[in-house]
Amino acid sequence: AVKSGLLKILSKMGISLLS
Repeated sequence: AVKSGLLKILSKMGISLLS
């Protein structure tokens, strides 16, 4: 659960940077 949450946050941040 924790790992999934971290991945979700990382992907969200990545999308923000790409945007």
